[in-house]
Amino acid sequence: MVLKHEAPYSMSRPGLIAFRGGSYCQNFGITAMNSVSILPGDVVATVPTIHYFDDVAHVVIMDDCGAGVLTLKQLMIENPP
Repeated sequence: MVLKHEAPYSMSRPGLIAFRGGSYCQNFGITAMNSVSILPGDVVATVPTIHYFDDVAHVVIMDDCGAGVLTLKQLMIENPP
C-alpha cells in the first residue's frame, strides 16, 4: 500500500507565490480513479484500489500498482489496443 499526503497549497517558487493545489488535485484524482474503477473487468487499464481518503487531512491510502505494471504511455508504445 501507498500513503499519499498533499499540502493544501503549493509554492511556485519558495517564498514567492502560494496557490491552491494539493487538496483540489487530490480530490480530482480520487474522483477520476473511482470513475474508472466502475468500468467492466475486461478493460485494459485499471486503477489501484483506494482504501482510505480523508479530504480534510489530505491523506490517501491506496494499493501500490506493483512491479511489472505498464504506464499508459508504455502501453500505447508497446502494445496499443
